[in-house]
Amino acid sequence: MAKLSRKILVLGGHKLAVNYLERMQKATFEGRFPFVPKFFCVDSDEHCVVKTGGAQRAVPLPDVAFIHSSYVDFLTDSFFDSQNWEESYLIPDHTAPHVFFQLFLNLIKKKLWKATLLDFSKDIVFPFQKKVHEGVYALSYATWICPPECDEPEVCPAIEGERTWNFSRMILDLKPAQASFPVYSVAFSCEQLVDGIAYLPLQKLFNAWNLFKKELERQKSLTLTLTTHSKCHAILGMAEISIK
Repeated sequence: MAKLSRKILVLGGHKLAVNYLERMQKATFEGRFPFVPKFFCVDSDEHCVVKTGGAQRAVPLPDVAFIHSSYVDFLTDSFFDSQNWEESYLIPDHTAPHVFFQLFLNLIKKKLWKATLLDFSKDIVFPFQKKVHEGVYALSYATWICPPECDEPEVCPAIEGERTWNFSRMILDLKPAQASFPVYSVAFSCEQLVDGIAYLPLQKLFNAWNLFKKELERQKSLTLTLTTHSKCHAILGMAEISIK
């Protein structure tokens, strides 16, 4: 029986994206995907490494379709062309600001709803936490540098012991003290695709937005917490959203 095809969208055309694409192309050659992948790269820089080859390669990566767009603009447009992308897998850019939070804020802006970013630093305590910009923090249970190919096993290679932490549990327990409105939590858990590369089914973005929009239209005002996370690392954004 012939394998079904599936689109894989990589956010970013930089060196890390090249690393992801090369590893996935190798996995494709070795038959380790249960489907036939079709690779796409999204970047606002037409001269990125994936598109031009850069100093790393003599030629651009083969069999990768390039989409010239910012991440948020592309994802926003995909909501209005969901049938074309609904079965796609999305590889996030872990070097970028909180893309999915920015996506929701952009969709909220298009609705002419009001968004106020919150500083929630007093609500979180982690071994590593850094303010990325207003309303957004990068969080980690690791105080060491993790290799990009780590698939977050139960026994952590860095400490050579059991991994006792998991962001999936923490997200459910987060109750911001300063929330003026009912808290609505959105959490995107990245799963392992192959060789430590994390992905998110794009349909989860569509579903999460539709559920949030429905609840906001019912409540009129909500405190939105939005997290993209793996077991060990996360980026968290928070804002108060109101229908004007």
